[in-house]
This record gives sequence, C-alpha cells and structure tokens, in this order.
Amino acid sequence: MSRLYIKIIIAVTFCLADITAFASDFIVEGYKYFLHQESDGGNYATLMRAPVILSGNIVIPPSISHEGSEYVINALSVSAFEGCAQMTSVIIPDAVKRIGSSAFKDCLNLITVILPSEIAELDSSLFENCINLKAVNIPKFDKKKRNNHARKNHDPYIVNLFSVIEVLTSSDFENYEGFRFINIPGSVKRINADVFKNCHSITSIYIPRSVEYIDRFAFPESGIINEIQVNRKNRYYTSSDGILFSKDKTKLQCYPCGRGSKKYRVPRKVKVIDAAFRGNKNLVTINIHKKVEDIRESAFEGCSGLESVNIPENIKIITRNMFAGCGNLTHITIPESVNEIEEKAFSSCSSLKTIFFDGAVEDIHSDAFIDCGSIKEIYCNCSEPPGIDSDYFLDPESCRLYVPKGSLSDYRMDENWNKFSEIIGF
Repeated sequence: MSRLYIKIIIAVTFCLADITAFASDFIVEGYKYFLHQESDGGNYATLMRAPVILSGNIVIPPSISHEGSEYVINALSVSAFEGCAQMTSVIIPDAVKRIGSSAFKDCLNLITVILPSEIAELDSSLFENCINLKAVNIPKFDKKKRNNHARKNHDPYIVNLFSVIEVLTSSDFENYEGFRFINIPGSVKRINADVFKNCHSITSIYIPRSVEYIDRFAFPESGIINEIQVNRKNRYYTSSDGILFSKDKTKLQCYPCGRGSKKYRVPRKVKVIDAAFRGNKNLVTINIHKKVEDIRESAFEGCSGLESVNIPENIKIITRNMFAGCGNLTHITIPESVNEIEEKAFSSCSSLKTIFFDGAVEDIHSDAFIDCGSIKEIYCNCSEPPGIDSDYFLDPESCRLYVPKGSLSDYRMDENWNKFSEIIGF
C-alpha cells in the first residue's frame, strides 16, 4: 500500500472519531474543513488542509459558519499545514483537542507556535523539518517565571511544553533546531531516554518539582547544553552549578556535555556515578574520591578529550562502555577491588598505551579492549591469569606482558595469555 493511501486512511480515521451524525466537506478561503456532529450534539469542524500559499502570521479562527450554523474547530488533521513554507507563526484556538501527525511538517520558515492549553499529546513528527522553529508557547504558562528564566539565560527563545503531558518520550524533540532553553511543565512526571536527541542548539533545561524519574540517557551525548536547573521543591532531583544530582546528592546523574571546564572533581558525597559524563568532549581530567561505590554503564563514553581519570578502590565491575571512545586516554589503572570488566568497557580507546591490573580480575569479557591498537604494556598483578572471553581483547604480539615472577609459568601455559610474544616477571 502506498504512503499516500496510508495517509488518507489515517486522516479519515482521525476525523471520524466521536462522529454520530452527518459529515461533509466545506471549503472557505482556500481552507478545507470536514464538518460533522459529535456525540455531545455539537457542530464541529476539522481543519483538513490549509492552502500551501499561506504566508506570514496565521490565526486559526475558533469557529466557522456554514448555511446558518456555527461549527467549532476542534481538530487539525494529518498534514493540515504540511509544506506551508512561508508561514512564520500560527495561533491555534483552545477548542482544538486533537492535532494529527505531520500537521506542520516542512513549514520551513515557521518560528512561533501557540498551542491550545488542553492538548495532551504531541506526535513526534508534528514539527518535522521545521528548521527555524524557536518557540512553542502555551497560553496558561506562568509568564513571570518564563521571563525570569529568559533574563537569566540572556535568551528570548523558550520552549514551553504541554501543560498536561505527564511523560516525555524518545523523539519528542529529536532533531529540533533553534531551541535554546526548554522549560518542562509542572505536569511532567517522567523523562524517558533520548527525549532531546540531536537537539544541538539547547543550552539550558529546567526541571519542575513534578518530575519523579529521569532516564539515564535522557540528555543528549553531544551538543551545547551547559546547565540543568531543578525546582528546589522537587523531591527526587537537585542541581548544583547546573549539574544534575539525586536529591540527597549521593548520585551524580548528569554533567552536561556542553560545559567547557577542563577539570572536574566529583563531590565527596557522591557514591554512584551514572552515565553522567557521556559525550563531554571538553573534560581533560576527572578526579573521583575513594568513597564512590558504583560507576555505571557509559559513565565516560565518548569523552574524547579525557586524558586522566582514576577508578576508586571500591569499584568491583568496570561496566559496559564505561570508557568507550575515550580516544585521548593513554593509561588506566584497574584497582584490586575490580573482579570483572564487561564488554566494550574500553573499546576505541585508540591512544591507550599502558594498562595496570592491581589485583585479582576474574573475568574480562569479549571486546573489552577492542580497537585499542596502541597498547604497548600490560602490568598484571594477578596471581592467576584472569578469565578471558573467546573474542580476544587485544593484539598480544604488539605489547609486553608483566606478571608476578611466581606466576610466570601459569601465564605462559594459559591458552589466552601465552599468546603474548614477551612475558616478563616483576
């Protein structure tokens, strides 16, 4: 079935919701409407299609007249304004309760949209390819608070999300350009993964008191976000100097990828580091105090400028992708407490030259050191050779292996570790 037919079927289905009586088409001033009566007995109109030649500022009327009857406009159909490339702003009346997918797709010069206050759902393709969109405003939003944030950030472009949405899901804002400050409304309880994926113009995000859960991958791993602010009355999260923490500050959740600092010292109260530094390309040195107990998957993934970081002695597992893509990291020390290194933990650490194993690592997973072609020296202070998955993790012929003198024979007999061309006791 062609995409055109699919779109027609979707549009018709969209318009037939709650219709109980007559239905007919009506065109006025180039706008095509679908007139119908719904179960409440009222006369309603769905705006099916706007003329492509629209330009400038557009105000959708709250109702239209036809043959002596008034019809309230309560819906915009699929692709209603698609391709209206010269339209710069649009105001949608409060009576509109439904907006179809791709309603404003390819409105290339659209800058400002005022949405109705009771819309509860935003389709991920609603503003697809609206490359100049800068502000989506809700009339009921607290203007004083909005203006305060605008002054604070020296930025007139603010996105005020829906006032009744409870969950922000992946791709809601994917690839949107022009947004600089996003103020999440007080109705939102959950922020899921990839909500702001590829939103490269965002610099600041404000989280209200209502938010109870933020996914570890909610914020993008690239871009210019330099601060995350949290309402002081939020019971689950807080921020300090624009960095996101759990409310009690024992978990470091997000160090925004756009912060320009070269060095960062993890606060002493922190015990858990989530995927906090993922994608930060500016940090060169990260100091982690010894009380940190858990560093989670992808914590430093993509930190391409990172040259120095210490792993605390309480850490037991080097998690998946923890240091993946840290291309400037030249050496790493695995403390004695670590007993497992998960897959791709150090993948693509292309400058890594020296690895120190201080103790009894029991298991090194497949691809743990894949694409680490610069390794020249491995110091392994384990009395017994660590277990290694069948996918060997480096090129043993290109580097020296240093092991305890008393364990030389064990390493030379082990089917994986004996592949090193040179094994030296220390």
